[in-house]
Amino acid sequence: MTTSIAICFTVYDLPTSDAEVIAQLFEEVLKETQLDSDTIIALRDSEDGTRRDVRVFSEDWVGFSGFYRWRPPFEESLQRRVTEAVPHAKVSFEWDYRDEDQ
Repeated sequence: MTTSIAICFTVYDLPTSDAEVIAQLFEEVLKETQLDSDTIIALRDSEDGTRRDVRVFSEDWVGFSGFYRWRPPFEESLQRRVTEAVPHAKVSFEWDYRDEDQ
């Protein structure tokens, strides 16, 4: 069964140099998982320009087959890779399930 998901995950409040590292990591992960054509990486600066959020999101719904099996290992792997790159960083996952809204 295919499930429609809006992808969104973010690492908040990073020093700008760490944000660049995380953005590059997200780009690699999206290519590896073939989500790069469905998603956008956005960087948002704090008001004083010293901190940055790195967000990945889809502008449209993405069809997944077996999402409930795919999600836990994806989240665990991504968090592990983020922590290896920037030890204090934590990924916030904000999946939106279209099928549940109907």
